[in-house]
Amino acid sequence: MALDEVKLADGKMVASTLFQLTSGTSKSRSNLKQTLQDRLTWTTFVLSSGEQSLKEKVLSDKGKWLPGMSVRFTDIDVTEINSHVDKPIIDKILAGIQGNFGCAGPAFVEALIKSGVHENPDELRHRIQETSNRLIGNSNSEGSLQRAALPLSLIQVAGEMAQEFGVLPKYDLAAAIHWAWDRYLKSSDAASLDPDQNCIDALRDWIARNWEVSLKNLELPSSGFRQADGWFNYDCVYILADQIVDAVGIGLKRAEIARILDRNGILTLTDSDRKTYRRVPGMPGVTVFALDRAQMGPRIEDYSEDP
Repeated sequence: MALDEVKLADGKMVASTLFQLTSGTSKSRSNLKQTLQDRLTWTTFVLSSGEQSLKEKVLSDKGKWLPGMSVRFTDIDVTEINSHVDKPIIDKILAGIQGNFGCAGPAFVEALIKSGVHENPDELRHRIQETSNRLIGNSNSEGSLQRAALPLSLIQVAGEMAQEFGVLPKYDLAAAIHWAWDRYLKSSDAASLDPDQNCIDALRDWIARNWEVSLKNLELPSSGFRQADGWFNYDCVYILADQIVDAVGIGLKRAEIARILDRNGILTLTDSDRKTYRRVPGMPGVTVFALDRAQMGPRIEDYSEDP
């Protein structure tokens, strides 16, 4: 499936469509005999283009970009590529298009069946996995990185097979795939594959947006409960425990967020039997996550008048 000019679509709709296109399984429904029907399964290969990355498009329209979206769609950033191509090269490309046209798909499928490759799916699956391992450079890498490499691995294996069948001319396909993978690794999407860093970055963004708005200064008389999601002082940023999931906003559960903050040394104060804290100065009985301001909040020198 080819999707062009994604910028014309609504970002929130794009976010939901990403999951629907790659879900691969229909909903479970009952038939007239009150038994479950067999689920339909499919695999969709989607190619999209646009001036913005999918992540930028979703966020710009106030949608939510979840980590799972980055592994479903491998975003290749070409903004630094020189778009000014010399005329002789353009003429060569146009001549190639005019001399080579038609539908290569049916010819590829015909050659695939004639070769008998379709009768040994395990061997084909192994070839794709080996290609993915070479692309990543480590067969023991985390699952999210392997999933992100899968679309490019499929393209490489299919392209190599098309060359073997004589459907495509011989050229260095692997070099082009590795170039695309290198571009992906340098993108913000690849950075979001680290769940810990993704959670921390999202929480930092939320704190910056809400500083002295819904995050109140404990040293000021107006820092009460009214419209407060938390408080701060010299040492800590206190976020209400029941607000932490919305603050992070990437689909993680409260317990998982607490574990991430704890193992990264961001929780500075906790009660003895839990990762939350119930002794906020001047706020008795309030349950919060007490975060290290030095890591999560603005620098104190930037707010010289306030703690």
